[in-house]
Amino acid sequence: MEVSPLSKKIKRIKRNIIKSNKNANQIFDLHKYLKLTNDDPGVFSSLQALKQIFLHYLKEKKLTFANSGSKSGLESDSAERKFNEWVTQQFTRFTKQLLVLLDHKEPGIQIPSLTALITFLPYHDVESKYCDSMMAKLITLKNFNEHLEMKLNDIVSPTLVSRFLIISLTRTLKKKESFSNKELNMAWNLLLKLQPTNTKEYTNCVFAFLSHNFNKALLKDVLSHLDRLILPRIENPILLMDFLLSAFKRGKFLSILALQGIFVLITRHNLDFPDYYSKLYSLLTIPLFVLKNEQINSFFILLDQSLSTIMMPEYMAAAFLKRMARIALHSPPDSCLLILGLVGNILIRHPGTLILLHDRTGRKGTFNESKVCEKDPFIFEEPNPLKSNAISSSLWEIRSLRAHYFPHVSRFATILENTAQIKEKYQIQKLLKFNNDLLFNSEFSQIKDWEKIPMEIFDQFDQDTNSKNEKLMNQQEKEWIEF
Repeated sequence: MEVSPLSKKIKRIKRNIIKSNKNANQIFDLHKYLKLTNDDPGVFSSLQALKQIFLHYLKEKKLTFANSGSKSGLESDSAERKFNEWVTQQFTRFTKQLLVLLDHKEPGIQIPSLTALITFLPYHDVESKYCDSMMAKLITLKNFNEHLEMKLNDIVSPTLVSRFLIISLTRTLKKKESFSNKELNMAWNLLLKLQPTNTKEYTNCVFAFLSHNFNKALLKDVLSHLDRLILPRIENPILLMDFLLSAFKRGKFLSILALQGIFVLITRHNLDFPDYYSKLYSLLTIPLFVLKNEQINSFFILLDQSLSTIMMPEYMAAAFLKRMARIALHSPPDSCLLILGLVGNILIRHPGTLILLHDRTGRKGTFNESKVCEKDPFIFEEPNPLKSNAISSSLWEIRSLRAHYFPHVSRFATILENTAQIKEKYQIQKLLKFNNDLLFNSEFSQIKDWEKIPMEIFDQFDQDTNSKNEKLMNQQEKEWIEF
């Protein structure tokens, strides 16, 4: 690649300055080239030249900012002292321009600017304004891109750099009462990348960040990463309880994510939280079982784990059984299979609840679902499991599911009603892999005599109505998961 005449000139200026302090005034020329517009190669060349010049001055102890070690032994009116102060002023001017270039539209300018800023970071004191200026610029970048993000991943890993940025980010977050959503997203991005060397300092940074108000999208991301990336790094994770409870009150999907964090605090950090099962119970709704995604699936695993403790009283286990069984009556086949698996595990772990499988009303004759439902003492709408009267009811819903139109569900319900066949716990992870298409294809492949199927029945469907229903379902899913 051919080197431009300007780049050759800049290299010559750099060599002259490093060779003799008498040529230091040529730094002004390099500052001028640093402000060239667009993609002029002079910008990159002057940036690199000034970086090497100031590294040379650091080595020669000509810079007078903190940790440079150049202040001692010089009289205030000495020529050397004045020269050092002038060099320091030029360095300050250089770093201010680097902050401007950090938001350049070209990654080829952004990345060298960031690298230069980080290079000089360890030479400053951890409390210096240099760190704060760089951090303030990082979280307000307009032209943040994947190239810059990859570079950030590389340069924040050194422990000293990471510590400086953590402390600076903490101060930056505490200086202002509010930040824009974009700024908070960038701060969160940095917080995840930084490698803490001091647990207390990182904890202060986390709580400084959590003290701000997030939009729902960012709060969702924070809650999703809390368990894996934040809790193991901070002191006394139980202090996050107030934040998690506040997030739980936001409802729907945020409540699910918040409760997963609370479960971690209970199981790993000995948090005493008597209301856990009541809050878990309140989340069990029809949309939860119908609208499934990866994170909701992880909630079902959490639900199964939460209900596995033998310390849970029978009235509580009965409430979960009844609520899920009732939801199954209004769910598609794949959700029915999942619910029946969860119900089966509760019956195995809490044998005292097996009595709910039996008819305790003394009724005789043909099973009538509508009459049983009408006389059922269980209160589905009651949010408090203690007041739901589940323990006085029976799992008539399982008998109803024996007549389900889908053979997989019917067979599963029949197995659950025959308590002798319930021997091993069901693996919820496997049940989560089923979807309606997979189940349909499974049954579809077993059909042999196609001629006996009246295919004209499909012509009776109102395509317009189906389209409206599909749009309504998509809208409900969007509102529940994304809100």
